[in-house]
Amino acid sequence: MADGDLQISSTWTHPEHRQRGLAQYALMYLAHYYGFQGRELWYITKPENAASVAVCRACCFEFVTYLRRTSRWGSLFLG
Repeated sequence: MADGDLQISSTWTHPEHRQRGLAQYALMYLAHYYGFQGRELWYITKPENAASVAVCRACCFEFVTYLRRTSRWGSLFLG
C-alpha cells in the first residue's frame, strides 16, 4: 500500500439486513469516490470468509495475494 491508499477490513452487516447488497453498494461507493481522488482501495479478508469474498468479486476487485499474519519480530510479547 502507498501513502494515501485506503484499507477496508473487518466489515460487518447486521443479520436482519444481509443479502440486500448493502456491503456491495458501500464498497462500490468508496471505490468510486476515492478512485476519483487517485487513491487505491485495498480490501483485506480471510479466504474462508465467503460472504466477504463474494462482495469483493461482485465489485470486480482484483485478487493480489495471500498473507499470513505473524507477530512482530517473532515475539508475541513485542506485539
